[in-house]
Amino acid sequence: MTDRFPNAEILIEAEGISVTRRGKEILTEAGVRVRAGEIVTLIGPNGAGKTTVVRIVLGLMKADRGEVFRRPGLVIGYMPQRLHIDPTLPLTVGRFLALGAARGVARGRARTPDRTAGVLEEVGAGTIMDTPLEAVSGGEFQRVLLARALLRDPDLLVLDEPSQGIDVTGQADLFGLITRIRDQRGCGVLMVSHDLHLVMAQTDEVICLNHHVCCAGHPETVANDPSYIELFGKQVADSLAVYHHHHDHAHDADGRVVPLDGRQGIHTGIPPARTRKGPAVDDFMIRALIGGSGVAAVAGPLGAFVVWRRMAFFGGTLSHSALLGVALGFLLGINLNIGIFAVTAVVAVSLVALSRRARLSDDTLLGILAHASLALGLIVLASMEARRVDLMAYLFGDVLATTMGDIALIYGGGAVVIGVLAFIWRPLLSATVHEELAAVEGVPVTAVNLCFMMLLAVVVALAMKIVGILLVTSLIIIPAATARRLSATPEAMAVLAAVIGCLAVAGGLGGSMAFDTPSGPSIVVAAFALFMVSALTPTFKRLS
Repeated sequence: MTDRFPNAEILIEAEGISVTRRGKEILTEAGVRVRAGEIVTLIGPNGAGKTTVVRIVLGLMKADRGEVFRRPGLVIGYMPQRLHIDPTLPLTVGRFLALGAARGVARGRARTPDRTAGVLEEVGAGTIMDTPLEAVSGGEFQRVLLARALLRDPDLLVLDEPSQGIDVTGQADLFGLITRIRDQRGCGVLMVSHDLHLVMAQTDEVICLNHHVCCAGHPETVANDPSYIELFGKQVADSLAVYHHHHDHAHDADGRVVPLDGRQGIHTGIPPARTRKGPAVDDFMIRALIGGSGVAAVAGPLGAFVVWRRMAFFGGTLSHSALLGVALGFLLGINLNIGIFAVTAVVAVSLVALSRRARLSDDTLLGILAHASLALGLIVLASMEARRVDLMAYLFGDVLATTMGDIALIYGGGAVVIGVLAFIWRPLLSATVHEELAAVEGVPVTAVNLCFMMLLAVVVALAMKIVGILLVTSLIIIPAATARRLSATPEAMAVLAAVIGCLAVAGGLGGSMAFDTPSGPSIVVAAFALFMVSALTPTFKRLS
């Protein structure tokens, strides 16, 4: 490796890096060094280990062997290789850039709108501050990513395929911009690139990787190195001249459910419509409305994150596992909500542990955990001969049996959930956008994700009585999905999801009274009706 900056401070250096995964050698004795003011570019074929080197340098993964030196207090700005933001997450360019301050701005400088606008101007994207991210072009988005990295005032810029998805002219402009930023700011740059023609004119040192360092040095030296020519072919090398540019019923003697009017059938959680007269009926309907609205208000904001993270199947798994919590609650003689929370929390932690060990996709693991916990719950309930459990009420909800104690639990637990969610909102949103970028910027991603899963477990426990185990996911997801078309910011979407959930509860209970239908399913149908109205209504101004 050449030493063209002998007097410059070493920002980061990795030596003897070796990584083996599943018996395959990904890197063998690789190394990289970046000094202040120096641009170092990693090149090589796909699968050569370039991104692995970057992740080790960033501290996102550990090497099996080797050492990494980072200058004390080093501030890194990171531009990841791929960053796909789900279109259900309403973010403007300005708001996306502000998320980089999730754990405080590097060097203590305030991230004001004026400073953000100045950095956008620096990268040539000064006119798109208020533009929704889904409306920016590929080239503009790469410049926005670069701006987010620069807002940290980095000593070292780490850029993984910065010109991805940009045409040749745009690539040349972007590489020229990176060089100007280096010249003006004096920062070091570690870059991964496949654009060999352009990169040779805009870098001080090239490191050619193919699971090990094939060659390294000045671009013109590397272009004539036999190892480089062997790796990329003579034609490519020759062309690479440096390019400058609960229940209202009873049971009969056999244990079957008998509604209060004496008709035999399956209990649906709703007294027949004709019995709904008098002050007592009004009282339980009011309690149902208050309790249901409390759950909906808490489920809505969490549901927004479930939608943004595409975690609907995870929510379904937690709701299925709640039946096992019910069964264990009866078996052990403890509060059912405690049993539900304990089981759903164990399922959430098990998913995290299994996803690291099992060679299976998350959706496969979720399917296994969902059906296994549901089956175990049914087996435990069936084995309790001394106790008859109204399974339908737990599967589909019994909101009309809501008591004042239930309401206190819903609003007390809901307040805790909302308080914790508000506390972790910014880091959780940052991790939702891109976990590795958030980790580089200082967000404790694993802790934040685990906290979010625990909050979901609490909501599942609270919502069981309202809509039941099988339908709880719908109360979490449908209002949030409905709110998307009406919202211009994440906060507006979360608040609207809560409001829409409350409207669904009110509409569902009203429909249940009018048509003598099951209350839990009626709430879900009302939520679906609101979703269809939102989906089919012409676009209008979104709330921010």
